Amino acid sequence: MALILCIETAAPQTSLVLGRGDAVMFSDQPSGRVESPVYLPKAVEASLEQSGHGTADIDAVAVDVGPGGLMATRSGVTYANVLAYALGKPLIALNSFDLVGREAWQAHGLPVFCVRHTTEGDALAAVFDQDGLGPVTFGALERQVDDIAGRFEKLTVAGPATEQVVAMIGTRCAAIAGPVSATPEMILTRASALLEAGAVAAEPLDPLTTQSPSVTVLPT
Repeated sequence: MALILCIETAAPQTSLVLGRGDAVMFSDQPSGRVESPVYLPKAVEASLEQSGHGTADIDAVAVDVGPGGLMATRSGVTYANVLAYALGKPLIALNSFDLVGREAWQAHGLPVFCVRHTTEGDALAAVFDQDGLGPVTFGALERQVDDIAGRFEKLTVAGPATEQVVAMIGTRCAAIAGPVSATPEMILTRASALLEAGAVAAEPLDPLTTQSPSVTVLPT
């Protein structure tokens, strides 16, 4: 089974994970402010040393492309691009909403409203359900919350804006607070599944932002 190095800098909790399948061999979640260009090389070295591997043993590199804080996400994506290229290994794009949405769905079996603040009352959002992750939209957070509260009687909220969104929904529907960041096990398991499915990047990755072609901008 492939040895995958997973890099997570898009979520509120930075993580570095190394493992095979769903078996985590090494994981690190530093606290406080993290300077990714300094942290990542040291964490990768520690992961290989503690698991008894060398860089040549890495079969693939996975990285969360967002949605996330732009600078933090870009630093992780850039490092993953360079590392995968240097090693000549496949590069796997993870999605923050897919990770927390999948984790919340497995825990509660309810539709998951995944939300990330941007600026000036706007947010990126998507719904994860039995069909997987739906389209990512960008627009006013209040409008998106109003829409989601009218569509479902019960749901889970996940992502960095969880507490605020649950409060905004209030009594309009039953909202459960889900994960803000994905666990190391989810990050690794999802990366392994994508690699097995052949879902690897054909070119260097870019962070997922409000300007990305896959993001639908809602009318104002």
